[in-house]
Parts: sequence; structure tokens; C-alpha cells
Amino acid sequence: MKILHVVGARPNFMKAAPIMQEMAKYPHEFEQLLVHTGQHYGNGTLLHNMSQVFFEELELPQPDIYLGVGSGSHAQQTARIMLAFEPVQEETNEYANSCNEKGRGSSSATLEGRNRYR
Repeated sequence: MKILHVVGARPNFMKAAPIMQEMAKYPHEFEQLLVHTGQHYGNGTLLHNMSQVFFEELELPQPDIYLGVGSGSHAQQTARIMLAFEPVQEETNEYANSCNEKGRGSSSATLEGRNRYR
């Protein structure tokens, strides 16, 4: 089964990590693709790329796809995610989206992930 995980905000990382780690134990059953929206990032000096800390501490693999949406209002981020995620969705439409299962999360990344795979 092909599974697409969309992460962008802290709750997404924390919820995706154990699911991805468990699925990784069964590589013959699951093919996973990790999409990072790029909502959390550092300035390279004071912060060591905020999202990189999540990847390291939660032992997540580096993302397969990075959307790089950056910061902004909720509406701005959601719009940028929608625009950047649309071609990803078109290329990965055979993947089941992990955001659909019990609708984990409430961030812009989760909202867009759910919308695209209904």
C-alpha cells in the first residue's frame, strides 16, 4: 500500500512519527512518501531550521517533497499549500493520504491534505 504523509506544523510531525516508524517495519507492505509543507523553518543563525529539529528528535526521514510555503497568515499559508500541493497530488494520486484516517491534526497542512484526497 502506498501512503502519503503530509507534515507542516508541530502536531503533524508528532503524530506522523510513530505511524511512519511502525510502517517502516513492514517495507514489503507499505511504500511511504513524506511531504513537508515548509511552514516551520529557521533563519539559519539563531535557529537551526526549526523543522529539522522535529525530524532529528522524532527520528523522521528527510522529506521526499518539500513545498517551502514559509510563514504568513493562516489564509496565506493555506493558499500557498494548496497551490504547491496540487501538482504533488496529481503525481501521487495512487497514494492513500494518512491525513484522511481519523483526520489527524488541525493545521493548514492537514486541512489541505484532507481536501485533496476526498
